[in-house]
Amino acid sequence: MNGVLVDVARSIRSLWRTPGFTATAIFALTIGIGANSSIFTVVNAVLLRPVPYPSADRLVVLGYTFDGNPARLSSPTKFVVWQQYGRVFENTSAVRFRAINRSDGPVVESLSAGYVSKDFFSLIGARFVLGRPFTADEDRPRGGRVAVLSHREWEERFGGNRNVLGTSLSLDGQFFDIIGVLAPDVDTSILNASPRVWLPIQIDPATTDQPPSLRVMARLRPGVSMEQARQDARAATIAFRSAFPQAMKPTDTMLVEPLQDVLLNGVRPWLFALSGAVALVLLIACANVANLTLVRASVRQREFLVRAALGASRWRIARELLTESLLLTAVAGILALVVGLVLSRTLVTLYPGAIPRVADDRQVSASTGVS
Repeated sequence: MNGVLVDVARSIRSLWRTPGFTATAIFALTIGIGANSSIFTVVNAVLLRPVPYPSADRLVVLGYTFDGNPARLSSPTKFVVWQQYGRVFENTSAVRFRAINRSDGPVVESLSAGYVSKDFFSLIGARFVLGRPFTADEDRPRGGRVAVLSHREWEERFGGNRNVLGTSLSLDGQFFDIIGVLAPDVDTSILNASPRVWLPIQIDPATTDQPPSLRVMARLRPGVSMEQARQDARAATIAFRSAFPQAMKPTDTMLVEPLQDVLLNGVRPWLFALSGAVALVLLIACANVANLTLVRASVRQREFLVRAALGASRWRIARELLTESLLLTAVAGILALVVGLVLSRTLVTLYPGAIPRVADDRQVSASTGVS
């Protein structure tokens, strides 16, 4: 142990005597490691981390094409058609996010709300610590004013009170009875929203509303292929055209896409290219530091000869050089953690919503599709 401490002390003194080399090496490694750390954070969130829902490989997004391009928001009328003709789906659910005013406290407060159909919580495998999800009757027009709290809202606003069920809260001037509290692991960040309160969406089956305002998701039945789902989409397209002849262009159709593909949304090639670029930056940084180290070693050749003549073994000298390299790498690694954190947050700040699954969970977007 004493030998290691001696090596560390000698290495620190040696590096301190050559501040130009030390600063350059640390800077190069910090940039290389930091950039790779930042991009890996994004790659892990987007490509490697599994979707946090059960049977995620069977989850699909239901939309339509507009001038041949996928539109991942649906209208209430399209959602009704999907419910009627989506025979290959276990669950079909619509969700919409928007800000809502809570007025039962000392001040009026704006908070994020999620409006969902009755199957949404089952679709994402949400667990409840208290109460229950919405029923079919509550999801009908004028089916009652009920609400489900997120775990965060329950803890922060109600102090984790287990007697919260049956009490009410005022939202946009109307009182809603609390019927459930979600578990803390319920994650809707892949939809770029983490609502504090959930309300039934209550879509009228006879609606004629056409504006694309809903995100519609479904789970395929076991054993159903994407081709079978697309056949259902063609049947739904025919039914929709029959009910609303002017609402969809002749060249457009209803659309079924795997959720994972929608989340990636064309960023996979971009992320792979960016990963390759920052990996190259790290290789260049390592090569430059290696060249600087070799130059420094050649300058210190006389020092090594003198130490060898005084009895220092080759292993003793090599161990000290290795300790110097480890010290440089350790300092650069610590600084790289800070650089990586700053870069990853900067990416999210500069391009909000462009990188799926890494957006700020406080953001509520009501105008974009699943992305």
